[in-house]
Amino acid sequence: MSTTLHASGKRLGRPSVVAAAASQKHHLLYIWDRHSGRCFLVDTGAEVSVLPPSSTDTRSSKNGPLLTAANGSNIRTYGVHTIPLNFNSWRFKWIFTIADVSQPLLSADFL
Repeated sequence: MSTTLHASGKRLGRPSVVAAAASQKHHLLYIWDRHSGRCFLVDTGAEVSVLPPSSTDTRSSKNGPLLTAANGSNIRTYGVHTIPLNFNSWRFKWIFTIADVSQPLLSADFL
């Protein structure tokens, strides 16, 4: 049995949390940051939050903490940055490791 939720009124801006389906069986949770315009993948299995590097980061010889992917491979890192976040008017400053990843990721410790 399914239920339907009805809401009235005007939607205020872009929603801060969006679920996106990668396939029929697997759903991913994203959260949108109003400050930077980035969409972060929420990964409850990750130990640290990560951001993809900028061109300035990749030119730097600075190394960050050692990271290992779920498949056992090493992930190149470029240091850490404290980034301001704004999720639907909830403001935070959060520490991110800058790493060779394809998209921003929020780890379980954020939740």
